[in-house]
Amino acid sequence: MAEALRTGTAHRASGELALHVLDPMQALMESAAEGRRIEVGTVCDVPALVP
Repeated sequence: MAEALRTGTAHRASGELALHVLDPMQALMESAAEGRRIEVGTVCDVPALVP
């Protein structure tokens, strides 16, 4: 992240990725509580590999 801030490029720890990670976790909890299937509504681009 420091390198991205220094160079002005996008970093791997984006808000979009964080939302996409949390969305399935929340859907899993909701699905277990309600006993039904919950659709995951977010999508996210795969971050570039770390060199």
